[in-house]
This record gives sequence, C-alpha cells and structure tokens, in this order.
Amino acid sequence: MAKSKSERMKEYRARKKEKLGDKWLKMERNRVRAYYTPTDLLSNEEQDKRRSKNRKAARKFYKKQTSDKSIQAESLSNSEPTSVDENGVSSTTSESTMTVKFPFQCDTGSGNKYRGGKKRASRALKKSYRKIETLAGENETLKRKLKTTQKRLQRLKPKSSSPKTPKSKTDVLLRQSGINPQKVPEIRKRLVYGECVNQENMRYNIPQKQRNLSTKSYQER
Repeated sequence: MAKSKSERMKEYRARKKEKLGDKWLKMERNRVRAYYTPTDLLSNEEQDKRRSKNRKAARKFYKKQTSDKSIQAESLSNSEPTSVDENGVSSTTSESTMTVKFPFQCDTGSGNKYRGGKKRASRALKKSYRKIETLAGENETLKRKLKTTQKRLQRLKPKSSSPKTPKSKTDVLLRQSGINPQKVPEIRKRLVYGECVNQENMRYNIPQKQRNLSTKSYQER
C-alpha cells in the first residue's frame, strides 16, 4: 500500500533528525519562524481559525495518547506470566506498584493553580517580547522611509526665487509698486546704483549713517 504524503514527510524528518541532530531542529525552528505570524497581529477571523485548528490538534494528540496508553496496558495484561502450584492449578501473577494518595493541603503559592499561573505569565511575557521585536523592526523600517522621503523632498524643493542681484531686486520692487521697470529707465538706474552701493557698504561693514549719505549724494546728482 502506498504511503501518504504525511507519512513520507514524517519518515523524512525522522531521517534528518537522526542524521543532523540538533542542527536539523534549529533549521526547522528558523524555517517555521520565518513565515509564522504572531496571533495578536492577525485579524479576528484569522485568530479564530488558528485557535480552532490548535484545539483540534490538541484533542487529536490527547486522544492518541489515551489510545496508546490503553493499548500498552492491554498488552501488559495479556503478557502476564502464569504459574502452576503443587496441585496443578495455574494462576496469573503480576507485579505492580500500589500508589496511595493523601489529601494534604498545599502551601500558598504551590499546586496546579500556581503552576498554571506561572505558565500563563511566561506565555504572556514571551508574547510581549515577540511584539516588542516586531514593533522595533517596524519602527526601524518607518525611520528609513521617513529619511528617504525627507531627502526626496529636499531634492524636489525648488530653489529660492528671491532676487539676488541689484537689478533683479530693483525690478521686483518696481513691479510690487505697480510700475513697469522698462517705462522708467532713469528711476530704475538710480535704484540699481543705490542697491549696489548698499551691498558694497554691507560687504565692508560700513555704518548705516554713511550708507545713507552715499546713497543720498548719488540721488541728488
């Protein structure tokens, strides 16, 4: 009879485990962790599906364990040796250990409840660590995206359109006043000269009072 795919995979994993040992187990853990998504990051519907699947697998596992134990107990009872006494009467004898349970009171902090609480706390702690690692990875990704976007915006940012030369500053000033610079060439010329003088004075740190005098002397010509 041909083997099913699950049986073939089971035999394959057993061979790998026997051949590689802990190395194979580590590879399998990394493989599963690569595509596994934590339950708290799934949608409500996907969480319900995963929990239902886990419950079915747990029931199947415990059912198999119970069946194996019953089969083992039955095989032990069938293999009990028989002895014959002096009168020729056969009897079945078996050796077993008798266990006696006493209802002792457990101290505070011990017992199943305490162990169950520790397990829940441990699972919650592991879950928190996984969530922190996931959020840290997402945070780093968002930081890189933000930095990339900022650089892109800086490249796309238009150069400053503010006037730089005395002529451009004069033309902007005249247009803001509602005057066409081409229609008032003489006024434009005086303003350009004044702007040139002002820039030279600023370059050599000439006091404001002397700047005003030099500009006024030209305008009075």
